Amino acid sequence: MLLEGVYGSFKLSQESSKKLAQWIKDSGIVDPVDVEGLHITTTYSKVDPEVDILPSDKTNVRLDHKEFGIATYGRALVIEVESKDLEDIHRSAIDAGASYDYETYKPHITVSYNAEANENILPLLVPPDFDIILSHEEVEPLKEDDVTEDLPANSTANIAIYAKPITFKMFKRRNGLK
Repeated sequence: MLLEGVYGSFKLSQESSKKLAQWIKDSGIVDPVDVEGLHITTTYSKVDPEVDILPSDKTNVRLDHKEFGIATYGRALVIEVESKDLEDIHRSAIDAGASYDYETYKPHITVSYNAEANENILPLLVPPDFDIILSHEEVEPLKEDDVTEDLPANSTANIAIYAKPITFKMFKRRNGLK
């Protein structure tokens, strides 16, 4: 089955991409996203919206590092961000007829699609301590061959996961033990 829709994402500025790539390396993140692949999805619609969705005219959107968090979304390790601008852009796409598979839109930057391999560093991982600048939004047709209806739009189920050896172990305390 061929699905058509629309995909929109904000690209990081070159400087922010370089800084984030260095943070990823310094943090020891396993299986990182390529520096060219760092982005924030604004629209992932499996159906064509009622009207054409054009890229936002917003440029140089600053994301405050004080609002960053670390999370896992399924198999993805992400940096959660707060941005009214991104939420407004997403909402305008929905208002134009775009679909969305989740109840709420949570802007984020995926840093690895192998969260399992990063489990040992998660408790110690702190978000970047620098602001990130988004340069511009790109919008393109979304075409996926053989997508099953039961997979979420941003599913990473088709991405192979390879565990990598970890050089240290972290132990969790059981409840009631000190």
